[in-house]
Amino acid sequence: MLALVLASLVPPSGELYVGSLLGVSARVVLDEVDRLAHVRLKGAVLGGSVEGVGWFENDGSLHVQPSIERVMQRRACKILGASRGEGTLTIELQLPLFGKRALVLEKAGD
Repeated sequence: MLALVLASLVPPSGELYVGSLLGVSARVVLDEVDRLAHVRLKGAVLGGSVEGVGWFENDGSLHVQPSIERVMQRRACKILGASRGEGTLTIELQLPLFGKRALVLEKAGD
């Protein structure tokens, strides 16, 4: 847990991915060294912006810091999974009213 606290304090370095879905913009920096994703979500539906860190456990399950988890739960949203393709990062979501949706983020800076 200390590693997550420190990771949220240190400016992230890594590959930047950006995109949006249904009025929410996302900015994710993948840190391959520490195997963390530094996430920033912004949009009116969220009530502003929220930042935090996400990571994969050894069993493959995806977790996020409580700051992001609380925002998602309040809006009855759930992160189902994540995958990376050629120049993209795809986040699979379960959303109220919209069902399963994919937030496709494009790699920035290429």
